[in-house]
Amino acid sequence: MKMVKLLIISSILFLFLSCKEKNKEQEPKLISSQSKILTRKKTSELNQVKEELQTVKESGLEGKKFYFLKKDKDEQHILEIFPQYSGDFEMKKYLFKDRIFIDGGNVMEPTEWNVQKILKKDSIIKYIINLIENNKIIDTLNLIYRQKKGLIYHTVRKGYDPIILIDSSYIKSVKTEEIKYKRDDE
Repeated sequence: MKMVKLLIISSILFLFLSCKEKNKEQEPKLISSQSKILTRKKTSELNQVKEELQTVKESGLEGKKFYFLKKDKDEQHILEIFPQYSGDFEMKKYLFKDRIFIDGGNVMEPTEWNVQKILKKDSIIKYIINLIENNKIIDTLNLIYRQKKGLIYHTVRKGYDPIILIDSSYIKSVKTEEIKYKRDDE
């Protein structure tokens, strides 16, 4: 009887120890496979960011500035300039910096931007650009850029006239109008 008890206890101990050893062998494999999955996810996210950055650079918009144009009575485009201010601070514009979009015709707050789609046909490029805040798309810009004339058309909604802007490197090709504000003390 004692012998049977000893045999049962030793069998239980042996079984317990062998199970413990198997768990130790499996733990590194489990940790290793989890770290491989995490590494793949991080690599995938990193590649996605790299692709987005490459798309932004390939878009041709990075570093560009576009000024709003208005039309006169003869339907000619006019660029309003403000000679009393240095630079172009007062001018309405769209500014595309490295992953930052500034709508100077509305609010001067920067927004992250990402090119969703680019369609090219001859010298006309259509851009669909996502504006992003807090990792969520808050707006989409539909732009048609006529490279030869330096004009960009922003279609806001169907049925409305597009907003027309000119590339800052083409401003000499349009008529300008100086706008001077009178101060109260003048």
